[in-house]
Amino acid sequence: MCIRDRISNSPLISYGVILFAFMGFTVIPEVAQELGSDKKELFRVIMIAYGVIILLYILFSYAFVGVYGSEIAEVATESLSGSLLWIASFLTILLFVTSFLAVGLVMKDMFSLDLKFKKRVPWFLTISVPIIAWVLLNPDFIGVISFIGSFTGGVSGILICLMVLKAREKGNRKPEYVVWGAEFLPYLIIFVLVR
Repeated sequence: MCIRDRISNSPLISYGVILFAFMGFTVIPEVAQELGSDKKELFRVIMIAYGVIILLYILFSYAFVGVYGSEIAEVATESLSGSLLWIASFLTILLFVTSFLAVGLVMKDMFSLDLKFKKRVPWFLTISVPIIAWVLLNPDFIGVISFIGSFTGGVSGILICLMVLKAREKGNRKPEYVVWGAEFLPYLIIFVLVR
């Protein structure tokens, strides 16, 4: 069985898709950089952004499932026809291009600022890896976002939790925010993401 079939037939495919939908945390450092030292504003921006995203997902799902029921296509916008299909396709492409640009900027900064690669290497690595993966694997739409969500989102989430635990152990500054359940929450998130 090829990788594409394995991804498409995985029982956890919806887990990866949902995780992909909420992977906006990768751009939080960029937002923090734009806002400067105003940490309260950063918290407010994050909460509003995720609130809007959740509301839009609920409305989108409710509208399409309400209209098409069990006849809905795997990619919901493909259920549309005529000019609505063209508009939906354009908006979907726009959504993925802007998402790719946001994540691409984060990756480029990681290669240039953290790994100290020279000028053109970060751009090359950021753009070439997705293209090579697409050519070699030839995945379908849902397979791509499921794999990205479950693997990339999962690994990123685990690394963030490990960084939080290490910062608690070695750090000497008071954090801006302490959420409820902070003592056990990183362990619970790691457990969920590893599964």
